[in-house]
Amino acid sequence: MGIFDLFKSSTKNDLLNNVYVRKKDIKGHLNANKRILSELRKHGVTEDKSLKIEYFFYTNAKEKADALAEKIKELNYSVLVSSDASDNTLWVITGWTNKIKISEAELATWTKEMCEIGYYYDCDFDGWGTNVNENCQGVKKRQLILFLTSIWVCV
Repeated sequence: MGIFDLFKSSTKNDLLNNVYVRKKDIKGHLNANKRILSELRKHGVTEDKSLKIEYFFYTNAKEKADALAEKIKELNYSVLVSSDASDNTLWVITGWTNKIKISEAELATWTKEMCEIGYYYDCDFDGWGTNVNENCQGVKKRQLILFLTSIWVCV
């Protein structure tokens, strides 16, 4: 089952509301966090470092995307809603957080919150990424993709 299959059901027992599936999804994101933290440590990002995080959600209706975007604005994060370039039946919700401490505990709390917010608005939290050097904005970057999560390193 792919990410886009999540939005095909509209029954009362919708997949996104299934407790087992939600727990499994969160566990997958937390495992991805551990892998990405390992990579971040290799690039000199310590637990006491705080970075902005770019996040990604998908959903199948603009109304859902807009509702999620309003909730995210309440967190004082930047947010952008757009149709998916490769699938015009999907909507992408993305943006940047304020600085978050890059520790396993902080990221686990934030990741769980993003998953729960996504479930509430029937949107799929797809993952996150960050820039290890905040001075890299606009500089050519090499992207390392790991599972649902990514980091960008200036080259």
